[in-house]
Amino acid sequence: QLNGLALIHSLAPLSYQAFTEEVPSVSEEARRAGGAASLIAPVSKVSFAARVVGSYADFKNFLSNLQTNVRIFDLKSASLQPAAKSNQDLYEFNLKVDAYYQTDLD
Repeated sequence: QLNGLALIHSLAPLSYQAFTEEVPSVSEEARRAGGAASLIAPVSKVSFAARVVGSYADFKNFLSNLQTNVRIFDLKSASLQPAAKSNQDLYEFNLKVDAYYQTDLD
């Protein structure tokens, strides 16, 4: 999904890395006890490191879509450096993003 958003906004992907981990959620004891806690599905997280190239305006539009996306994204860090001559609007952006999703209840 991150790659799709980048391409929609004319950002050329250079590289992507993904890492997964489970996010601590409601304890197993609380789930067995019932009530509202038993209805909360476990949450997992995928962390991405991405490098893309594009204009500053395209990157701003990409961030706007990331912010309003149905999937929850958390932008952890972003940096930029010129990817061309100083009079050209072309930058390399380095991003670290976390995406969250619910897993099935056991």
